[in-house]
Amino acid sequence: MGGLGQGKITTLLYPCLVMTQLDGDRLPQILTALEQQLAHQNDLLERIALALEQSEFALPGGSAPGSSSGPNYEVCLSQFKTFDWASIDATVEYADSDGVATVIWRGHRYVRRSAENKFKPAIWFSRSTGRDDEGNVRYAKLATFSLRPKAEPLPSKVKDMQAS
Repeated sequence: MGGLGQGKITTLLYPCLVMTQLDGDRLPQILTALEQQLAHQNDLLERIALALEQSEFALPGGSAPGSSSGPNYEVCLSQFKTFDWASIDATVEYADSDGVATVIWRGHRYVRRSAENKFKPAIWFSRSTGRDDEGNVRYAKLATFSLRPKAEPLPSKVKDMQAS
């Protein structure tokens, strides 16, 4: 971060110092003390900003850079074509006739995948994070677009409890 040099401090504070009628001989000492205090406060603010940035990764949907798991945002399949990637701080890198194909999120490339099998239809964006102890490839998912499950009806005893 750019600091305030003595010239800037002098420019900013000199009118205040004159108004308080401080001895002009002490002005350089006062300005040096103020500059040291401001430098210390700037250092503290930088530490706070860094801590806040790092704490963001502990929030739901966050993932530390280099970690082996992604946030795996869950989105309705019908929103795939119109999904706002910027809303999760991702950048579309490439799209094809089927839609978005690759995105960049926190410095990592996530590729669109989909399987044709017995499971429900889904599209997901993932990246390889290496291999586990057994040699299996591990993946981090950024987002999964799938059908929303239907809610089950509430049992009558639960409905009765709500009515009372």
